[in-house]
Amino acid sequence: MFQGGKTPLVPLARLPELGYRIVIIPSDLQRAAIRAMEDALAAIRRDGHSATLADRMASFAEREEIVGTESYLARDRRYGTETAARRSPPRE
Repeated sequence: MFQGGKTPLVPLARLPELGYRIVIIPSDLQRAAIRAMEDALAAIRRDGHSATLADRMASFAEREEIVGTESYLARDRRYGTETAARRSPPRE
């Protein structure tokens, strides 16, 4: 079920009564993200930055936590250094 789809939107509390145990909403988050990205791009085009949208954006620290940046950096420290050490610098 999703906004604009063929099936009607049913309140979440009603779904168990109808026998549903799981609900899949296939595109609402993606569609919301697309609109938010368009809004951010419009602000950047108009103002040269996204400051007017700051209250609608995750902080940089929140973003880092959500995407798991530290775990990628830890993997890079663990595996990347050994591989990088074996590479020779480009010769000119």
